[in-house]
Amino acid sequence: MDTGDTLGVISILIALIAIPITFLFGRRTRQFPDLRYCVDFDIILKPDEKLLDQGLTMTIGDSPINAISRARIAFWNHRGDTVSRDHVVASDPLRVRFLGGSTALQVRTLSASREQIGFKASINSQNRELVDFEFDFLDAGDGAVFEVVQEGTARPEVSGTVKGAKPLRSIKSLKLGPSELEKMSVAWWRSNRIRQSTGLIMGFCVVSIFFAFFVLSAVHPSAIHGGLINYKNYNLGTMQG
Repeated sequence: MDTGDTLGVISILIALIAIPITFLFGRRTRQFPDLRYCVDFDIILKPDEKLLDQGLTMTIGDSPINAISRARIAFWNHRGDTVSRDHVVASDPLRVRFLGGSTALQVRTLSASREQIGFKASINSQNRELVDFEFDFLDAGDGAVFEVVQEGTARPEVSGTVKGAKPLRSIKSLKLGPSELEKMSVAWWRSNRIRQSTGLIMGFCVVSIFFAFFVLSAVHPSAIHGGLINYKNYNLGTMQG
């Protein structure tokens, strides 16, 4: 086997490896967004707690409070295509709803995959039983965790509709304590690094395919044209051949 044949075989092998890798990475980025959330809910003070019997009082303005609870809520794009603010259906926005007469007292963002996603959560200006949250965009692996302190003991619900995405999926078993939040921040950082690496890998695969066929056609044209004509038997520099 001469040098041309060797290079031809190597080029074919590169193409055979690069094509499926490019297909798999490309297919991975063309999926319906899979939006997920988790609610980690704790009751801090119930109406029947003994502390209230011992004279503990809490008020907001002139209104007394006899029950306090806290919800930490994680929301993220588990995998699939990017979703943006425009994809959220206006008639069914993303929000946290409190039941049983509970009302939101305070909202704060605890963690986000990166600042660029523009995640925000706030108490609804017209109804304190609702907390609205939004983002500029969420790539696969992007998300945020926010905390809501509420008056009442009813577990909140998350709702909303995003065009082109799967229905929101609740994850029951996830805890959102300080140690979990730290692990989640590391996981989001790694996810961003992997996403950047994926683009580089896809680019390398595409370049490898073009390089393989270029080398193959340059050093062994018969492999590309099927070997129908043995060009070595002809003088292609003259009209007579």
